[in-house]
Amino acid sequence: WHQNKYLGKPKSRVEALEMLSSLSDNTHKVITAVGFLTFSNFKCIDVTTEVTFKKLSKSLIEDYINKQNPYDKAGAYGIQESIGLLGISNINGSYTNVVGLPVAEVIDEIEKH
Repeated sequence: WHQNKYLGKPKSRVEALEMLSSLSDNTHKVITAVGFLTFSNFKCIDVTTEVTFKKLSKSLIEDYINKQNPYDKAGAYGIQESIGLLGISNINGSYTNVVGLPVAEVIDEIEKH
């Protein structure tokens, strides 16, 4: 979530450029929900991570879009890719949540049962 808006996967180069430009020099939230189903119960957990980007240059954004695949990632970026290494200044919460699955939280929930 960024500026009260859900950032899904960009459908075009223009949309990817707009998303990354909007995230530049800002903080956004990555929210993941995971459901656990047993024979007698269903439980859902959610994990929120705040991610802050440095001010991203237009050339860095364009280089990332040209060399990586922002079209299969919500928010148009992969934290594990070059833009994450070069562009993120702070993460408050689970790194693996931003990658796609909050691993520690999932393991904690599994170990409870």
